[in-house]
Amino acid sequence: MIKAQQNRAIVAGALLYCSASLIFYIVPAFLRSIARLYDASPAQLGMLSAMEFWAIAAASLTGPLWINRFNWRTIARVGAAIALIGQVASLFVRDFDTLVIVRLLTGAFGEGLVLAVSYPVLAQSRHVERSFGLAYGATLVLSTVLIYASPLLDRLSGTVSLLLIMAVLFAASFVAASFLPAGSGNSAEESQQEITASRPVSRGLIALTLAAPTLWFAGAGGFWAFTGQIAAGNGLPDAQVATSIAIGTGLAILGTLFAMTVGDRFGRRWPVVVSALAMSALVFGVVQSGEFATLTVELALFNISWASGTIFLIAAVCAVDASGKVTVLLPAFQTIGMAFGTFILGHVIGDMGIAAVPWAVTGFLAAVLLALFTTTAIQKFRLKQEA
Repeated sequence: MIKAQQNRAIVAGALLYCSASLIFYIVPAFLRSIARLYDASPAQLGMLSAMEFWAIAAASLTGPLWINRFNWRTIARVGAAIALIGQVASLFVRDFDTLVIVRLLTGAFGEGLVLAVSYPVLAQSRHVERSFGLAYGATLVLSTVLIYASPLLDRLSGTVSLLLIMAVLFAASFVAASFLPAGSGNSAEESQQEITASRPVSRGLIALTLAAPTLWFAGAGGFWAFTGQIAAGNGLPDAQVATSIAIGTGLAILGTLFAMTVGDRFGRRWPVVVSALAMSALVFGVVQSGEFATLTVELALFNISWASGTIFLIAAVCAVDASGKVTVLLPAFQTIGMAFGTFILGHVIGDMGIAAVPWAVTGFLAAVLLALFTTTAIQKFRLKQEA
């Protein structure tokens, strides 16, 4: 009975994650439709996506204030309801400025809340790699299908189709919230059954723990943002570049399957180390690649390594504190990392050229490993002191 409840909670958490994070994956198709509907400029499109993404991150930053005070089911229902209203409202907006406001509010009070609560829910699983692997993999599959189908969907109904799909997902999330653990808003007896007690975590250790995923997404996400520019600079046609990126994105599902299958058999640090080393080597290869087949293989392997490494890294972060105060911050710091990495690599490319990109990415990934192993050393030291 308890196992069945836990499985339902994991599936519900995965649905919440998929609903709230889908916009990150399908943003190219979404913005392309918005551009046609509102005749928006690239600057306007960048502002629209940035405002919504930062609003989602802001909701995550407020997580520690409510994660241990309110019922998780209630938070999920409120967030899903607001996100559902936001998707539907976006269908009826006729001017771009109003759309920006609607998407901002949808991100801050809808998508952001749903995404933030999904992380501690998934972290409650005994097999964190499997729960996050399920959520990440399902989102990858759905987003890949939508990206490939976006030209057809766009011809049929334009922006309406993507907004309706997201609306349906949030409606399903509202229903699925009933299967979530109640969190700290439940009774003391249920709390003992559903939430793993955790020892207090110092602010310094929390900061160091969150530094790892921030730097991870700064390096990997920053590089991925400029992949098209790098490949085009090597002389590949736009059509081939787009195909390589699409294939690479789709095959990332293999990384999630690997993480789900392996679990914590070899610990959580060493898979991150292997992924980081592989990603660093592959970035050097991509920068020098001038052939379509080679680029496609390298981007596929990069995404597989990125996906698997991300799941093991998230699992390592969840192991630090089971209260949810750390994991609820992950969406914000991942977004901050990607924004920071894109900013830094943009300047690196502008000042030193594409050849400097692999060294910058390697620097970010090396800092990730340093933060990860330092965190582990501190935890072991604390355990010895308590013993």
